[in-house]
Amino acid sequence: MSSLPWRHSLRALLLTADGAVLLGKHRTPRGSVWAAPGGDVESGESGLDALQRELREEIGWELSGEEPAHVWRQEILDSTIAPGFQGVVNDYYLVRIDRFEHRGDLAPEALQAEGLEGFAWWSAEAMRLHSDELFSPHDLATLLPTITRDTPPNPVLLTA
Repeated sequence: MSSLPWRHSLRALLLTADGAVLLGKHRTPRGSVWAAPGGDVESGESGLDALQRELREEIGWELSGEEPAHVWRQEILDSTIAPGFQGVVNDYYLVRIDRFEHRGDLAPEALQAEGLEGFAWWSAEAMRLHSDELFSPHDLATLLPTITRDTPPNPVLLTA
């Protein structure tokens, strides 16, 4: 049993009425992966505060109103993903949104220094057509259409 902690991140599934989701391209030790905006919870920060901060920094969007619905929890037991951690836990929150031009508070150079290469809107169909790209969760193209107007009462656990 590992004594290393888990790295905990919160991510926002920013979903448009036509089924597109905003994803960021992250550099990892294994190559690039497209993932929902968000990031780590810092010491003394609530989960919602962390999500608000990350969205403001990365894409310049303010989360307002009620806390978004928690739809997925992804657990990846793999210490190579985040050095110093035994694995990662990503909690995904659903935010229905109109498509917008994303411009975060952080300069592009600061985002690049954090391993974030940019953002793009993706549909499930576009993900399926770009099988050479890696998405997180890896089956995001299949999972995304399962989100309905009535989000699940309990988050679905995704493991990898």
